[in-house]
Amino acid sequence: MKKILSALFLCACLLFGTVFAAAEKPEINAKAAMLIERNSGEILFEQNADEKVYPASLTKIMTALLILENCRLTDRITVPEAAFADIDASGSTADLQPGEELSVEQLLYCTMLSSANEACNVAAVHIDGSIEAFVARMNQRAAELGCTGTHFVNAHGLHNEEHYTTARDLSRITLKALENNAFRTIVSTPKYAMDATNLHKARKLTTTNQMIIDSETNRYYDSRVSGVKTGFTTPAGRCLIATAESAPLRLLSIVCGCETTILESGDLEFGSFPETSKLINYGFDAFTYQTVLNTLYPVAEMPVSRSSGANFVSLAPKEEVSVLLPSDYDESKIVYDVKLISENGVTAPVDAGEELGTITVKYGGKALGSTKLVSIARVERATLLTFLKTGISGSQGWLRSVLLILILGACLVGIVWFVYRILTQRKKRSKRRHDRRPPHELGRSDWFEREDRS
Repeated sequence: MKKILSALFLCACLLFGTVFAAAEKPEINAKAAMLIERNSGEILFEQNADEKVYPASLTKIMTALLILENCRLTDRITVPEAAFADIDASGSTADLQPGEELSVEQLLYCTMLSSANEACNVAAVHIDGSIEAFVARMNQRAAELGCTGTHFVNAHGLHNEEHYTTARDLSRITLKALENNAFRTIVSTPKYAMDATNLHKARKLTTTNQMIIDSETNRYYDSRVSGVKTGFTTPAGRCLIATAESAPLRLLSIVCGCETTILESGDLEFGSFPETSKLINYGFDAFTYQTVLNTLYPVAEMPVSRSSGANFVSLAPKEEVSVLLPSDYDESKIVYDVKLISENGVTAPVDAGEELGTITVKYGGKALGSTKLVSIARVERATLLTFLKTGISGSQGWLRSVLLILILGACLVGIVWFVYRILTQRKKRSKRRHDRRPPHELGRSDWFEREDRS
């Protein structure tokens, strides 16, 4: 069995990709960082993932999630005066005005592209009547998502010592938000033309995420990146959560607390962008999906009794299984755990595609994927004729030979007995016909014998 599975894996390596050279883990200049493969949920890299950080405008991901969970995109909102109560005039804004009317969809673009602080407060008052009540909802939702190191005190992320989170908690919030189609569309939009409102002319909103702006002068642009949100305050440093895709891998990168430096050219270097590039390059270079189970290749055998043919049936995976592995994976650490429904086998007939077990693929002691094992062909049940044909063949030939001899002997005795009965009955019938002949057909001796018997 081990030889079969080993050969199967080697075939898979040849058919489904080359083993890449090992990639070294990057040195990430950030207070905290994480890299997650979204298909599998595997954490590919983490650095201080559970340490407290200030999220700055990454807070708006939770705000956007709650807007989408509690409002329709077409709902209309009027900007209240209370939305500007705790706003720093120097902070990011979409220039919303008290009394201005706009849709929830427009409000979300203001929140996630322009990172407008007042837009978050507008949503808070619209949903819960007050900013305080909305913040309580934020903390409750964070707890529901499994966040254990998060505490919000506002809806926008302006600095407060009691407003904090962790990279791991941010991953939980972001992954939940990414389940929403509208969220994914909004955060992957580089520029948005917002129609004029009752109090403002048409606006052109541009994302703060430089990695999704395709421009000849933008050194941060990466075609693989599709979102999500930047954040910055002086205490928080440069922060960025980004999604990136290069099929079949889908990555979520998180960096918090990166530096801002001045280049020789005099330009500012926002460290969140190059550090994110390091992380996603590492993810794409250091990991690959490998098909380790293919429906075309049998991987196990199941004993079958009372079969008209072979004493076993071959089993193949019901579904193809591809698992995420490091590019420098050690083949010897790949383990195939096969469990049959019965170690003693099954009794024929067996249908093609019948589920007869399971197989689990493990690497380094961790289960990565599993599927059912099914019969690759139908196995008919043996009849007397097929039994006689198989005769002395098979792993139990001696037993079959004895049984065959007994059956043939019984058949011979039966035939002899049958012939004997036929001959006996014929003799009796002949004698009875002889006794019923009329007198003129009998000889003298027969007549006297008949008189004696009368």
